[in-house]
Amino acid sequence: GDVSDDVIHKYPMGVSDIQIIEMPIGATLLSVQEQRGMLTLWAIVRPGELESRVFRVYGTGQPLAHAWGVYLGTVQLNGGLVVHVFDCGTKRNGG
Repeated sequence: GDVSDDVIHKYPMGVSDIQIIEMPIGATLLSVQEQRGMLTLWAIVRPGELESRVFRVYGTGQPLAHAWGVYLGTVQLNGGLVVHVFDCGTKRNGG
């Protein structure tokens, strides 16, 4: 048929500097936005085995890590906080 096994899922995020989200292996990250006051990530996933994906969230003016990752987006949250979200790939065993 013309329907795949892929679906779009959302993943609520906090605003802490480093976040680890469990999501299916090979997820395609789509967007980060504010939803109902919460930083939220959307991704295309194929349900199955999970991996730990690492994200960094920076406020404007905050120093960046040396390996800041791949930029996903800038989000203006309701309280006026502006954050910038980066994908740092998967968490390897032991590190």
